[in-house]
Amino acid sequence: MSAAEYVIADPTGNITALVYTPVARPQQAETAEKIMAACRGCEQVGFFEEDGGETGLRMMGGEFCGNACMSFAAVTAARRDLGAAELAVKISGAPEPVPVSVRADGNGYRCTVSMPLPTGCGTVDFGRISAPVVRFPGIAHAVVTDRMPAAMARMLIREWSARVAADAFGIMLYDEKAGTLKPVVYVPSTDTVVEESSCASGTAAVGVWRAVKDGAGAQLSLREPAGELSVEAVYENGRVTGLALTGSVRIIGTGRLET
Repeated sequence: MSAAEYVIADPTGNITALVYTPVARPQQAETAEKIMAACRGCEQVGFFEEDGGETGLRMMGGEFCGNACMSFAAVTAARRDLGAAELAVKISGAPEPVPVSVRADGNGYRCTVSMPLPTGCGTVDFGRISAPVVRFPGIAHAVVTDRMPAAMARMLIREWSARVAADAFGIMLYDEKAGTLKPVVYVPSTDTVVEESSCASGTAAVGVWRAVKDGAGAQLSLREPAGELSVEAVYENGRVTGLALTGSVRIIGTGRLET
């Protein structure tokens, strides 16, 4: 019998388990499901993987996740006893290593992720509703500004995801006037729907949408169910040329799953 050992991080409430013992890819989805069942409040799972002598991170559905990038950076800083560092995080869904700045901040870490640039931003007709969809490598998000209960988003998300075809798909319930965001995210490979406490790539998607809509750079701080994330989108020559997201991470525990 073997065991999957993991550390539990809290990036703005989006509880993330990072498994640092090797788990073969065919077993990762099942392992992730068991960890999420055993770890109360866990919303996603990533797996450390070695590639050419470098440690990277693969999410449970092969998707990209900005909060997981921040969590990985915080765990790395804690393990190396670094007060501050500039890291390049290799993560699933991103074609290149993702730059992350991390620094100790009280009982946790403050991180800024240079998010992958969007590969597209356009309106998709979902039948009942048309909504802007921002696509990134490994994940896509629909930004919904019309009033929609989270329960309806959960009901629609599989249908909408099938029309978009991404490794992971989110419906971002954005109240522009109040500055709030409620993320609902679906990972097709594990068939999991989660009302996330925060969503880094979803926050970035809202920043991209605002920049494209306004034809100018955007700086937003969004209040999400478990806290606040900030995004800055640089808009030049008709497109988004820079995208940075800032949030906080706490390391809250460890776990072990017998497999």
